[in-house]
Amino acid sequence: MLTRADKESNDSTVENATNSDREEFRYIDGIRFHNVDNALYPLPNDDEECDRLHMQHFIMKNGWQSNFNSPVKHFLTHNDSEVLDAGCGAGSWAFDIASSFPRSKVTGIDISPIQPSGIKPKNFTFIQANLLDGLPFKDNTFDFIFQRFLIASIAVDQWPTVMNELIRILKPGGYLELMEFDLRPENLGPVSTRFAEAVITLCLQQNCDINLASTLKSYFEQQNQLKDVKEEIKLFYGGAEAGKLGRAFNDDVIGFYKNIKVVLMPILQTSSEEYDQMLETAKKEWLELNSYFHFIRVYARKE
Repeated sequence: MLTRADKESNDSTVENATNSDREEFRYIDGIRFHNVDNALYPLPNDDEECDRLHMQHFIMKNGWQSNFNSPVKHFLTHNDSEVLDAGCGAGSWAFDIASSFPRSKVTGIDISPIQPSGIKPKNFTFIQANLLDGLPFKDNTFDFIFQRFLIASIAVDQWPTVMNELIRILKPGGYLELMEFDLRPENLGPVSTRFAEAVITLCLQQNCDINLASTLKSYFEQQNQLKDVKEEIKLFYGGAEAGKLGRAFNDDVIGFYKNIKVVLMPILQTSSEEYDQMLETAKKEWLELNSYFHFIRVYARKE
């Protein structure tokens, strides 16, 4: 398998890509991204990023001590319960749920078909779809809908439509749960501050809600069909004081900045070499200052 370094030595269009690959994906400096015109998602979808997403999933699961906060375990242990992972990415959460609750039927949707096929649980189904175009499901289909980390993928004015669509396909009595994070980490050093500010700038350029961590609950409360809205917050530290989980989270954060390099470089106005040096400095700052993010889960029941 080619490493990203190998891929970066190729032309930005990757001459040996197949015709179908060119249509499905686009390449920037040899790095593979989605090729959906109206999708804002800024990260690549190559093997390196998928590996980071898998690691991130288990960091989140360990830190929260759960894959969800909604009171839906009784749903998932029943036969034929329907679960949707909206924006499933590499499939980590959906695969974990499908394996943990084999009686449930788990569906994942995403703009990119990048989920591993060799380890796909039998009760998992992938459908390629764009949340912003409406979803190919009938009303009242799912018992539980989960979505996370789309803060840089949904514009502010798109949130009402997204919420309406998710609620439309949720069964009465079913639960909707969304998970996001505050774009402003705490206890940052000067270089890690530059990275955080660059991500905020990117989100502003795409008209995304940079205050989503504090406004997400209000999006739920504005929906008349959602009841018993709950919000839970957890801090994830990236310093040495946080032990193995903290070091893993540090790797995840720096991996995020590394994988989004070609997108953030123009914002930071750095060369490739300078960017790599900044990554090394940011990693040390996070470890030494015990920097941390706020993560939030908001969930509610459809009446």
